[in-house]
Amino acid sequence: MKRRLEFINSNNIILTMRLIKSDTEIELLKKSWQICDTGYSAVLNSNIVGLIEIQAAGISEKAARDAGAESITFNIFASGKRKPRLWDVDSPRPRQVSFAPLPKYLLRRERI
Repeated sequence: MKRRLEFINSNNIILTMRLIKSDTEIELLKKSWQICDTGYSAVLNSNIVGLIEIQAAGISEKAARDAGAESITFNIFASGKRKPRLWDVDSPRPRQVSFAPLPKYLLRRERI
């Protein structure tokens, strides 16, 4: 006997489920933000002018790992002229950091 299957779009169901967080998830998200802030602050409090982007990104990575990060999903550090959209920005390059314009920086933590 053949069964008929029907595929339905479950995007709304999944998205709604993702909105609901347990107390544990909320605490992990808070800890994750604290770690990201630690990495970001390390860059802001360092004299990075003259370093290459990879070195400047390393400052934030080290601070984040010291604060408890197990892994860094991605780290974007871009200075100088770049493409205007975030998704067009590459990972840190071996080019010198300048403050014209200010560097763009993003550190994302995936898990604790």
